[in-house]
Amino acid sequence: MWLDTTTAALVLGISTGRVRQLARSGRLPFTEHAGRRWFARHHVEQRAAARALARSHSS
Repeated sequence: MWLDTTTAALVLGISTGRVRQLARSGRLPFTEHAGRRWFARHHVEQRAAARALARSHSS
């Protein structure tokens, strides 16, 4: 399943601008089709899980 930038941002709990920044830096893989970026759901979910784990360790 593929997610657009807005949906990826919602899953990650970050702004769409931050999603675009992660994509530009190569930290969030994407594919481009018809002028839009698409993110593989499993990549977004992996990043969300890593964020959650980091947050639980910093508390």
